[in-house]
Amino acid sequence: MDAAGHGERRLPDLRERIDAPREQALRTMLELAERTAADVPAVVRALVHEGAADPGRVAVVGISMGGYVVYRAVVVEPSIRAAVAILGSPEWPEGDSPHHHREAFHRVALLSVTAENDENVPPAGARALHRALAADAPGSDRHRYVELPGAQHLMSEDDWRTTLDETLRWLALHDR
Repeated sequence: MDAAGHGERRLPDLRERIDAPREQALRTMLELAERTAADVPAVVRALVHEGAADPGRVAVVGISMGGYVVYRAVVVEPSIRAAVAILGSPEWPEGDSPHHHREAFHRVALLSVTAENDENVPPAGARALHRALAADAPGSDRHRYVELPGAQHLMSEDDWRTTLDETLRWLALHDR
């Protein structure tokens, strides 16, 4: 689906908002991620109604801002069973940050892929969430954290290949 402010829902001033000073740009991105995640329950219901999705096998995958959307969607949509957040963060500096809803992440199979040297979306938030989830449920195979060594937000072809392989394996493993 198109994220709020993007694609067919593109804001006329999106470029200016994204090119704004870092704090303003982050605020815009989080606002759009929040709006997009708020649309996920309606999208899931529509897909199930149309017969295009099995309500017991709902999965979400997102990259960058889409990774932020994934973390928030897990909080707002209880039918999600598997989630892959790539280059996103569950830790938001303001608002109702997904990392405050750890209990929601225990009902999903969550894979988070981050880049060690990502200056746009530092890996600390995802890393901290996965440490907390592991402490809550030692030995669980339902949460996996992958931090790509030396990678930046604009990843290399090899890092993308690794990310795709991890994602496909994760979704196949948790397709129940």
